[in-house]
Amino acid sequence: MIMITNESIHETPKPSRIPILLSAFVCPGTGQIMQRRWIPALIFGTSFIACFVVFLVCAIKIILSVYAIGFEFNTYEETEAPKFVALISFLVALLIYVVSLVDTYLAYGRECTSWARRKLRLP
Repeated sequence: MIMITNESIHETPKPSRIPILLSAFVCPGTGQIMQRRWIPALIFGTSFIACFVVFLVCAIKIILSVYAIGFEFNTYEETEAPKFVALISFLVALLIYVVSLVDTYLAYGRECTSWARRKLRLP
């Protein structure tokens, strides 16, 4: 016979690792949203998307300038491709991505610690 006690009914499950996976594979900030941490989610999400959009615009300009050289046979004008801006925006987006992952992982660690304290009934 299985006996169900009040303690087993009110036991909370261990925190999920899904927020870490969301921050890693979807977009920085989505893990923070799942952890219900709205301000970091807004900061990481918008800053990453902004830097990534700047990088994409610069990359498209670079690609278009390379194709323009190939298709303009008579006149060749040196156009300034935004290589430095593309590099900086890519590095900033990469930094935001890594910091977001670390932040999500540290929040997961805090959730696991508080879950273990509740389970062991420690103060």
